[in-house]
Amino acid sequence: MTDDSRVAPPLAEFGRVAIIGMGLMGGSLGLALRAARAVGALDASEVVGYDAAPGVAERAVARGALDLACASLAEAIDAARLVVIAAPTLAAERVLRAVVEHAAHLAPDVVVTDMCSVKAPLVALAETLGERTPALAERYVGGHPMAGSERAGIEAATEALLRGARWVLTPTAATAPDALARLRALVVALGAEPVEMAAEAHDDAVAGISHLPLALAVALTETLADADDWATMAQLAAGGYRDATRVAAGDPLMGRDILLANRGPLLARLDAFTATLARLRERIARGDAGAIEAELRAAQAARLSWQAEHERARGQRG
Repeated sequence: MTDDSRVAPPLAEFGRVAIIGMGLMGGSLGLALRAARAVGALDASEVVGYDAAPGVAERAVARGALDLACASLAEAIDAARLVVIAAPTLAAERVLRAVVEHAAHLAPDVVVTDMCSVKAPLVALAETLGERTPALAERYVGGHPMAGSERAGIEAATEALLRGARWVLTPTAATAPDALARLRALVVALGAEPVEMAAEAHDDAVAGISHLPLALAVALTETLADADDWATMAQLAAGGYRDATRVAAGDPLMGRDILLANRGPLLARLDAFTATLARLRERIARGDAGAIEAELRAAQAARLSWQAEHERARGQRG
C-alpha cells in the first residue's frame, strides 16, 4: 500500500470516457465526472455510457450522469481514452471480454478499469486476455471505490457517493506507468483517495469488512423473518436491527455475484466467525459472566479503536 496519495497529480486528461453499466456505481461516477469537468478538475470532453438493460442509459442522460446514451458497447468505447466497467462482478468478466473483442475501437492510450468489489478474478482474466491482446495487460488497472448504498439503480446514483472514499487500485507488474498515473489523477480529481494493493490482498480484506457483513445480515434477517413471533419483533425493532441488517436490503443479483466471486476468502472469514460465535454461545450456555464480559470488552475496544482511526483519517482527507 502506498503513502503518496496526497501528492498533487497532473490534470486528469481523458477526452472521451465510456461507462459500461449505469446502475448506482456507474451513474454516480458519471455524475461525479461531469461535476469535476464543470469546475475544471478533469478533462473529459464527453461522458458516454451503455447499459444492456433497455432504457437505463437514457435515464442516466435524463439524470445528468451522461452526455450521450449509446446503443451498443462498441459505440460507447469507440475512440474512448477511458473505459470504466461498472457492471456487477460476474457480468464484468463478460464485459471485459467484449471490450477486448472490440479493441480496434479503442484509443491507443486507453485506460481500462472497473468498479467491482472482487478484484482477483478480473485481474487474472485481464492477464489471460492480454496474451491475445498484449495492450490490455498494460492498459487495464483493477479498481474498487470503497463506497456504496443498499439502494440500487440509476435513480439511486449521487454525485457525492464517491467523494472522500478510499479507491483501491490493483496494478500488476505489467501495468503501464502512465495508465496507473492517469487513473490515480482521475481518482483524486473526483475527491477520492487512491490506495494501491495487490488484488488478492484486497479480496481477503473486503471478504472480512464487506462480504462477511453481507452474509451475516442476510442470515440474521432470514432467521428473524422466519420466526413464529416475527410480527411482534417487527413492531419493536429499532436501531440495533436496522444497523445490523441494512446491507441485506441491497440488490440481490449484485450480492449473489459478490458472494460467489469471492467465495474462497469469504468462506475462510465465515469459518472464523462461526468459531467465534460458537465460543460465545458456549459461554452464554454455561452462564460464564466473566468470560462473556471479556468478550464484550474486547469487541468494544476493537470497535472504538477502529472508529477513532477512521475519524482521524477522514479528518486528514478533509
